[in-house]
Amino acid sequence: NPKTPCLNKIKMSMAGGHSAMNEPDAEKKAQFEGFKAIVEAKANATYATFVAVKYTQQVVAGMIYQVKYQVGDAEFVHAKVVVPLPHTGNPPEVMAFVGGQTADAEFAF
Repeated sequence: NPKTPCLNKIKMSMAGGHSAMNEPDAEKKAQFEGFKAIVEAKANATYATFVAVKYTQQVVAGMIYQVKYQVGDAEFVHAKVVVPLPHTGNPPEVMAFVGGQTADAEFAF
């Protein structure tokens, strides 16, 4: 049935809790690393290294991402970023930020 893949995709995109922890593919890495300026503004810091290494996502009126960034050799930060629906015209916004994290630290927003 050609409609089944669409139905499965719709079910996976319904609003609810955060997804499992994932490693970003190239497209997600580019998107998340594009949040550098807003994360740095929220952190009141500048990072020479800024690599998205893990994330979760939650469908709401837009998308909420929790992203783990590597910002140094063994230094990580967490950012919770909301990306509003396109029709709003609103830019992504950092909802929360936690510095001083480790590679294994869970998100705790």
